Amino acid sequence: MIELLIVVSIIGILASIAIPNFLQAQTRAKVARAKTEMAMLELSLEQYYLDQKAYPPNQRTGYGLDTDLYRLTTPFVYATQLPQDPFAPRGYPPTPSASTGYAYCLAIQSASAGLNLAPYGIRGRAYYLLQSRGPDLDGDIAWGTPFPPPLVLYDPTNGTVSNGDVIHFGPH
Repeated sequence: MIELLIVVSIIGILASIAIPNFLQAQTRAKVARAKTEMAMLELSLEQYYLDQKAYPPNQRTGYGLDTDLYRLTTPFVYATQLPQDPFAPRGYPPTPSASTGYAYCLAIQSASAGLNLAPYGIRGRAYYLLQSRGPDLDGDIAWGTPFPPPLVLYDPTNGTVSNGDVIHFGPH
């Protein structure tokens, strides 16, 4: 009986070590997937720019959100399908015509607005931002004024499920 209790306690200790590591590996894989898909979207946006001489415009109250990415699939196919944000809620999008969960915003950087996005690799005037909700599963960007919105970037050193979004700036 004592041997059985020892075996069960050892299994419990091993499980308490293995399960958190497994959950962290899942989160790291989702972050990597989001970054890869946003890089793919960047390539599609750049192909769109080469043909149209502009990035897809913003359609909603001055800030383009994820539905503006549909322009990459029609009438010309720059992306065969739009990827689904791995951190989007289950069952998202609610309809096939709804968005993918990745937010898209096109903006113009100007010295008068005091925007300095050089630390993010943005050196030109026109740029765009792609956003995934991140492991905390909420959108931390406050879309609205002032622009650019305050950015809360995901940082895995703050814990696997830390506050912040996975952000990708373009063009690079």
